[in-house]
Amino acid sequence: MPFQFSLRALHRLRQTYEKRERMRLTMLNAAFGRLQQNYQETGRQRMADLTQLEGNLQTGMAGNELKVTATSLQHSAARLNQLKNQIKELEFQVRRQTEIYLETQKKRKILDSLRERELRTFELDENRREQQRIDDLFVQRRRFLVRG
Repeated sequence: MPFQFSLRALHRLRQTYEKRERMRLTMLNAAFGRLQQNYQETGRQRMADLTQLEGNLQTGMAGNELKVTATSLQHSAARLNQLKNQIKELEFQVRRQTEIYLETQKKRKILDSLRERELRTFELDENRREQQRIDDLFVQRRRFLVRG
């Protein structure tokens, strides 16, 4: 008789939950990475714009060009602030999802442990039954030999 884990359906359900939460965490981490990259690129572009503005101010630039550049710098500063807030929010979501994932993993591992314990008990019982069959065969053979 093959081993059948009594909580097999629950174990599969826990594995499904764990996989789902791991996928959610992976997606959040990917989004977090993209946001950080976007923030860094925006920051580098802003620094380049500031450097160019500084050079243009030293060599001279028209007033309307200065106004356009200043507006662009304000927009990039606002964008950096917006990205920074999004990063903070996503960082919170990643931490929360990590906790959820670890909890589902813990619940699945508890079932893994129960399964292993149940399997060991099953194997011990099987070994005992096999030993009993061997002992019974030995006794029958001995009786046969003694009579014969």
